[in-house]
Amino acid sequence: MTIEKKKKERSQKGRLHSPNFPLPNDSRLLATKIYQKAENIGLLFNKFLWIWDENWMLDASVKSWYFEQIQSIAIDYSHSSYNAFLDRQKKMVQALAEHGYKIIIFGKRAESRILSGLGGAHPMEVGFAFHPLYGFPYLPGSGLKGLARAWAELNGQDRDSIKKIFGSENKDKPEEPMQGDVVFFDAYSVLPPQLEVDIMNPHFSEYYRDPKNNFPTEWQNPNPVYFLTIGVGKKEDERPVFKFALAARSDEALQLAQEWLERGLENLGFGGKKSSGYGYFAEHRYLPQELDKIQKTRFTVKT
Repeated sequence: MTIEKKKKERSQKGRLHSPNFPLPNDSRLLATKIYQKAENIGLLFNKFLWIWDENWMLDASVKSWYFEQIQSIAIDYSHSSYNAFLDRQKKMVQALAEHGYKIIIFGKRAESRILSGLGGAHPMEVGFAFHPLYGFPYLPGSGLKGLARAWAELNGQDRDSIKKIFGSENKDKPEEPMQGDVVFFDAYSVLPPQLEVDIMNPHFSEYYRDPKNNFPTEWQNPNPVYFLTIGVGKKEDERPVFKFALAARSDEALQLAQEWLERGLENLGFGGKKSSGYGYFAEHRYLPQELDKIQKTRFTVKT
């Protein structure tokens, strides 16, 4: 099914529900007219929930439609704006090299859907990590740092090296403050990533709420939970390639951090629901010139 047909179907489905923003009347009228043209999808997702009913309650019957609307609107995100942001980030990383830092830029291809920011607070029960200013999906550097450290600790790497790269061994002990040597930057797909709606469908809701007093019986009603992911498409060439950047004062710390991060992405996965196969990356490493080639050859201007 083409994107245009999907949009038409969702639009027809959406006519059954009138947008209802919790705003003053004038602002509400304006939001109702323009929300489908939003460029900051993160702002739309986190601040402009529009499926409230007349009692300002969330109507469960339109939750799936809401996520499909977010996915549909995100398709039209400005590629030129995204490309310009990636160029600014590249220059920022290179600026550190001019001040004595060693830097590494490399790419990894996602092999499965990525669920970033699942635990974030949101009225729809599940969150999603959108860039706080520009509103496109990304992988926060803090999460990447935690992933690299988790892989190093699980695989028995040298404790002194772990402490040197990541900082204090225990942040709860103020007598041992120590800053890590490596900077982990946020990671972005080389091309604007596409959102895909997914679903969790737990069948034993009463059991999960109170396992001591309820059994996981078959007559309990399923409770579908919809959520957003960074999609990988249906073909191999549709899978997003992410650009990662690290900076450090020493080559040794930088090389170790890169190795641990790559092994973590390949073997532990990034984000939520990793035990279900989400968030894993391929072993192949893309060099900076390969990333630039992908960005240039597959870049299409959208305004």
